[in-house]
Amino acid sequence: MKAEIILTRLTDNGKQTTGILSYLSFAGIKIFSTLEPAWLNNRINESCIPAGKYIVESYYSSKYGRCLAVKDVIGRTRIRFHYGNYRKNSKGCILVGEKFEHINKDKLIDITNSRESFKYFMNFINDNEQIGLIISDTYKVYKT
Repeated sequence: MKAEIILTRLTDNGKQTTGILSYLSFAGIKIFSTLEPAWLNNRINESCIPAGKYIVESYYSSKYGRCLAVKDVIGRTRIRFHYGNYRKNSKGCILVGEKFEHINKDKLIDITNSRESFKYFMNFINDNEQIGLIISDTYKVYKT
């Protein structure tokens, strides 16, 4: 079995998107919380990316250090998985953390323990490996 990341988006309130990240490999399944911008028609630096299938690769960022780059996103570049606790920490990227919680009292949900959770997540990533990424928008399925 090749390693695979599944991002299941749970909510989108027009300001941000929350999700659950499942990393599947020979080591088992690891689960993390995610935070992204809301879906804003794939606008650069403002929107989460479209649901779909992608490839991710290890990447070194001068700002975040070792992270993951999402490849071949139509109309977008520089989409990364990295750490950050608040929606404002993402300009279209996927933030990885431990759990959802209101941290800064701005009435938007945040993710906790992001730096440590992201470092733990990256421990499972082989630098020379391409990993499949599947993103699904479950909140659209259950929206009434």
